[in-house]
Order: sequence, then C-alpha cells, then structure tokens
Amino acid sequence: MGLVERVTEIIEPVIAALGFELVHVEIAGGRRGMIVRVLVDKPGGITVEDCARVSERIGVVLDVEDPIPHRYVLEVCSPGIERGLYRRSDYERFAGRVVKIETWEPLQGRRHFVGELLGIEGDEVTLRERELKREVVIPYPKIRKAHLAFEWGKSRAK
Repeated sequence: MGLVERVTEIIEPVIAALGFELVHVEIAGGRRGMIVRVLVDKPGGITVEDCARVSERIGVVLDVEDPIPHRYVLEVCSPGIERGLYRRSDYERFAGRVVKIETWEPLQGRRHFVGELLGIEGDEVTLRERELKREVVIPYPKIRKAHLAFEWGKSRAK
C-alpha cells in the first residue's frame, strides 16, 4: 500500500464522521518537506471554517498514526469549481456536466477532449465531444486527468 492510500485509509472515516466527503489526497515533496493536500467537499460547498475543522481533526489522527516518514505541511481545501474527477463514481455522479479530459496517449489523434460527460460503463467513459460534435468513448485506464469545466452563466452545483 502506497503512502497516499495509507493516508486516505486513515483520514477518510474521520472526514466522513464530520459530514464531509473526501475528494482526493495528494502528497508532494520529499525528505526536506512534504505537502499533504486533502480536498474535501459537502453539499452546498465548503467554507474556510469547514477546512479548518477538518484540518484540526485529521491533523491529530495523522500525528497519532504517524504514516508520513518526514516533516509535512497539511493543507485542507475545497476541490474548486473545476473539481477533479478521481474515482469511477465521479464519472457517474457528474454525468450531464461539461468536463475536460486529458489522456496519457493520443486517441483518434488527440489527447485533450471537452464535452458533456455521458457517463461510465465498465472501462469506458463516454462524452459528447464539442469540437468533434459526436460521442467519443475513452478507455478509463487511458485517462491521465479529468475535471469539471466551469461555464459562465451555467450554475449546476451537485
């Protein structure tokens, strides 16, 4: 089990007990100093006070469990309006929204796709690609990164 997975396993129950959703954990840096970035959310959005509360609670748990072998800075923040899609369930949850997807390697001569997310079935993510004006199927394992695309004048909080 990697460090990100171990930290996730430790903090996810604490975050859920506080009524928040753990969106993603990122760890960057090395022995001289690491940043542990924890993205959390809740229906209606998250406030600075929410982030402080989550940070305080998970900071204590991480101090007790001590999974991180070096000094680190803990950052707890919102996933933002262009929230990343990290789990398969995100591709179901945000169906109908506009997304940007980048693949590891070119598919149909492209690595960047923008369009309406239609969902995920098995290992295939489908979106109605704007520029190509047709449905495109992207194999889930080939997705390097994906996130919601903010559109001015179209507020659709989920």
